[in-house]
Amino acid sequence: MNVITSKISGLPQFEEVLNSLESGEGQLNLGLLRAARLPILAAIQKATNRPIFLIAHRTNRALSLMEELRLWLPEDRIAFFPEPTTLFYEPGEWGENTRRERLFALSQLAQARIPGKKKADLPILIAPARAVMARTLPRHEFIRSILTLKPGKIISMTEINTRLVNLGYE
Repeated sequence: MNVITSKISGLPQFEEVLNSLESGEGQLNLGLLRAARLPILAAIQKATNRPIFLIAHRTNRALSLMEELRLWLPEDRIAFFPEPTTLFYEPGEWGENTRRERLFALSQLAQARIPGKKKADLPILIAPARAVMARTLPRHEFIRSILTLKPGKIISMTEINTRLVNLGYE
């Protein structure tokens, strides 16, 4: 499939699309056939290495898009941003898998902004519309909350415990 995305990247029209995206000329309406959308999206992601947020109307459609996108991109360049198990206006606990997958997706986005971290390939995040309605931490708070542990690094257990408790762990 890399051959196809490489061919797409070599087209003059593709360069026009990239230039439009770089200049921030508002919304692009490419009028693409449904079958062409994901290969072109994958080519754009490879060419720009910027995060892309693909929003679907429902979870099953988002998961279907994720499966299809795996034909065009490696697994580590795709992340699912799930919707909470409760509606955005309802109080209640979110499921453990939902919290874990949302944190994973946000941490993939934050990779490029973590001090001392080499710039990683940024993902295409795929989410149902309800997932976008649920609030998350602001980016600077999320990045500030990241605790990186490396082999050989000396850190006291008290400091780790304090940081984890302040982050909401029990």
